[in-house]
Amino acid sequence: SDALRWSPDSVLGKLVFATVGGVVCVRVGFVYTHARVGRVLTTTVAVILLGLISVIFTPAGFPFSANPQDPSPQRGVFVHFDRRFHSHQGQVEKKDAYIWYKPIDYIGGRMMETYTPQVFARAKKASCDGVYCGRPYLYPILAQVDARKTYDFPASPMQVPRVTVVQQNRTLVSDSEVQLTFNVSGPSHVTIFISGFPLVKLKNWTCGQDFPVEIFTVPYIKEPTYFVYYSHAGPDNATWAFSLNVEVEGNKNINSSLIRMGFAGHYLHGPYQVTPDLIALEEELPNWILFGRWSATYDEYIF
Repeated sequence: SDALRWSPDSVLGKLVFATVGGVVCVRVGFVYTHARVGRVLTTTVAVILLGLISVIFTPAGFPFSANPQDPSPQRGVFVHFDRRFHSHQGQVEKKDAYIWYKPIDYIGGRMMETYTPQVFARAKKASCDGVYCGRPYLYPILAQVDARKTYDFPASPMQVPRVTVVQQNRTLVSDSEVQLTFNVSGPSHVTIFISGFPLVKLKNWTCGQDFPVEIFTVPYIKEPTYFVYYSHAGPDNATWAFSLNVEVEGNKNINSSLIRMGFAGHYLHGPYQVTPDLIALEEELPNWILFGRWSATYDEYIF
């Protein structure tokens, strides 16, 4: 609903206004009986203006603090990711690396832009290209954390083990259905985003007992998108096998490219979690920022 999209300050302000309004109504009659109504009104207005000035123009109104006795940090997620886009033949067509800043507080990155403009001069607004914007989301929260409202800081390519994807089989089930079988290995946390080309539908899979259910995205993503979260407690690079059944419609060539899949390997712990680039950026930013940080690889394929 529209109410859920209001900022917390807006909701709180309306609640306070309703409460104070009810209390004031009871005391209006008392003010009218006062010998000097003008003095009462002048004093009230002065108190209100003084409060507004102190909040807007003095440090008393700053919402964040790094004081360990009274902490009030701004939350943010910083992910150093290395990204590669592969063609239908498996060749790398595009690659890049960034530190992805995802603001969690509703005010976004405006406060950091104001207090560290020299740092944000190097950043750019993140773009949306690829399956689910081609970003290593740990959870499917694009609707809540729109990639286009996040930031990319330049970063070095990462030298870490990537998610390995091997297509084992491409089996023709019927004239309109193909089964794709994969072996995947990578770190302990892997997320997969799946999206079909036009006239292609993901019919079922072995990633769970239920049929695939589309995840909620944003209006500018038109293709149905599916999400898989895979985690294990064993050593890295343990192999996981699964299959997808894909159905084509109309005059779509069943031997053509059918789906796009993005594989993100997340290093949430261990020696690859925090990179030198992440540490260097953290040292440049204010100490009232609470960092959630890790590194990730992202590989997108066409099958």
